[in-house]
Amino acid sequence: MTILFFMHLLGCNAGKSELDNLFLADSNDPAQLSSDKASINFSDTVPLDTADSIELTFINSGFFDLKKCQAPTIAGSGASEFSIVSSNCSSGEIKSSARCIVGVAFTPSSTGSKTASLNYACEKSEKEIRLSGMGVAFNVSTTSPSNNSTGVDGNSDIQIVLNSNLNTTLLTRSNIFLRETRAGQRIEASLSYNSTNKSITINPVVPLLPQMSYRIDLSSSLANTNAQSFSSDSIVYFTTSPVRVSSSGFSTTDANPTVYGHCTTNVTSLSASLDGSTITIADDDCSDGIWSLSASIASSGAHTLIVTGNNGSESSSNTTTLVKCASLAAITPAGAFAGGDGNTAVSAWEISTKEELARINSYINSGKYFKLTNDIDLSCSSWAALGDAGTNFDGKIDGDYYQISGLTIESPVADYQGLLGQTDTAEVSNLVIVDAYIFNTGQSHTGILAGDFQNTSSASNISIHGQIVSGGYAGGAFGNIREDSYLENIYVDAYIRSGSGYVGGLAGRFELSYVDVNYMRNLTTTGVISGYGTGNSIGGITGYYRRSIGHYLRSYVNISTTSTGSNIGGLIGTSTWSNIKFSESHSKIYAPNSSGNVGGIIGNSWNSYVIGVLSTGDIDTGGVNVGGVIGALDKGPVYLNLLGARGNISGNTKVGGIIGFVVSTLKEVTFNDSYFSGTVSGTISGGIVAQDDSTNKLYEGGKHYYNSAGAASGGTITGSAKTLSELKDQSTYSEWGIGKEKYWEVDSNTSL
Repeated sequence: MTILFFMHLLGCNAGKSELDNLFLADSNDPAQLSSDKASINFSDTVPLDTADSIELTFINSGFFDLKKCQAPTIAGSGASEFSIVSSNCSSGEIKSSARCIVGVAFTPSSTGSKTASLNYACEKSEKEIRLSGMGVAFNVSTTSPSNNSTGVDGNSDIQIVLNSNLNTTLLTRSNIFLRETRAGQRIEASLSYNSTNKSITINPVVPLLPQMSYRIDLSSSLANTNAQSFSSDSIVYFTTSPVRVSSSGFSTTDANPTVYGHCTTNVTSLSASLDGSTITIADDDCSDGIWSLSASIASSGAHTLIVTGNNGSESSSNTTTLVKCASLAAITPAGAFAGGDGNTAVSAWEISTKEELARINSYINSGKYFKLTNDIDLSCSSWAALGDAGTNFDGKIDGDYYQISGLTIESPVADYQGLLGQTDTAEVSNLVIVDAYIFNTGQSHTGILAGDFQNTSSASNISIHGQIVSGGYAGGAFGNIREDSYLENIYVDAYIRSGSGYVGGLAGRFELSYVDVNYMRNLTTTGVISGYGTGNSIGGITGYYRRSIGHYLRSYVNISTTSTGSNIGGLIGTSTWSNIKFSESHSKIYAPNSSGNVGGIIGNSWNSYVIGVLSTGDIDTGGVNVGGVIGALDKGPVYLNLLGARGNISGNTKVGGIIGFVVSTLKEVTFNDSYFSGTVSGTISGGIVAQDDSTNKLYEGGKHYYNSAGAASGGTITGSAKTLSELKDQSTYSEWGIGKEKYWEVDSNTSL
């Protein structure tokens, strides 16, 4: 805005200018400067951002010149908050009827009221203009969803609107990130900024889990374009809708690919469109948590698939992109990397293109270091896994949280398929893989990250989203993990179809591995497993778990299989000589043809310690030995403590709220503290343990409670009947032993 200040020197009573009538000067002091305003108030709330500026115009409206004028200055306690950004009011004189302009900016460096004065003086006369403004912290103006919102669609983007322009060099995943509130699991997301409306958009790389609390952390390191920082760390909370519909996009040469997806069991109707036209969903019954459809994408290019689910009051829409490729083009490796020498983590070879990524195959067993410096799109490219059974990959890859999208492998002629084939002492960290597609029905050892991850290899801070159709040893991230490999902070949203054994949401099989991570920053899987044939050992985390330690494992994988095989678990299909602590499964299991050993946590458990676990999913199977936590318990030593189950458990026979069947060879067993709040259905059933055939019998060392309205009172160990209301009250468990406080961190016990 422009404000005029008139400076009028009266030399005599005659010959006044046209502007003289604006002022009534004292005739005894004709040199007195006058103006129509004595102060300027800048905007009441100026953000710590680009300065709010005002132009001040001074005019000499008299007949005489103003002599010996000095350059304008700003003084006062708040002088540093204001500045003269332009001026032609230089030292010297102002001729009669002339004018000059001074531009003044207010740039608050901190919050609160700021005052100063602008001084402009000529001979025998000067003018002081009072300046004032209010600084407001650089911070969040609004968010979408708003803070503490509920019923948020887990497929929606998140928008943060700031009150001033962001320094976009600080738009990094270390300053802004999304995490699940209770467990603290970080969810990788892409970030973008719109300077027009000052908004940050956060796009999660995987659909968020249903009815889960999330938080957005914005660091105080964030600053605006004037380097003024957030006043403090900001956190925004929201809770997702109980309705979830999800799937993964991918690229393929198949003109009619089958797309698999996840849906919550409360979804009562599903609809789909491809490029705006309605298409049929072949499997639209979400009672088993899985949907599938055949997409006709004959024309090359990108096609938009939208699937919407509704539970009668809320809905969720998932949008994915299917890319039809005329062919999968081989990638010609680059002649050099973008930078670095590969000798250390600091000087890692830099990778910014798919050609440079493919160049790693020239250094498979060199122990070199590699680092992504850009997102890489592999759509419609034929990917050759890094390393194979003959030459294991032993390098170190730091993804720096960049994305590899469109990883595509179709009908390979060898085992060990994934971004990596087979590894040896490899390290992979900070990597995001989205929209991956591996079609490998004739081979085994298939995982989006690695086919076979072995010999002290490690993976940390990994997010994976994709679809796999494979033979045995198939997992969302790894086909097989063995020999003291280490995993930390891995999130997998995968859609897996297999007719063979050893299939898991994270890995087909664990063997001789160590999976112990920091508190609740661990391994989380979601998506679906669709099985057929005769394959054994299927689990939401892994199909087979041998000599491994797993803490804080979580599965939201829905398992639907027509396989006649056995050993199916919400977390683990078969567990031998292993340790599982403070872990949870929210997996729905539908296995009508299974021969048996089906459990909410473990299908078949041998010589394993199981402590502080919770299962909430329903189980529907025609098999025997079915339990809310463990289907069949075998051999020893065994230690069981703090076990909880909430689902509705249905099987043929030997169906227990906690354990279905204890085999005769079991020995050296301790069984403490458990509860079951669901229902059981089977010819032999029990509220806690349906049947114990072991010679030594289970040592019932703790307190066990079951739902009087839903669980059978029979079985070997029935525990004490409680109403559902009593089971929801934590005081009911006051006699539970050591560790119950830690258990309630896993089991919030609020929605029994």
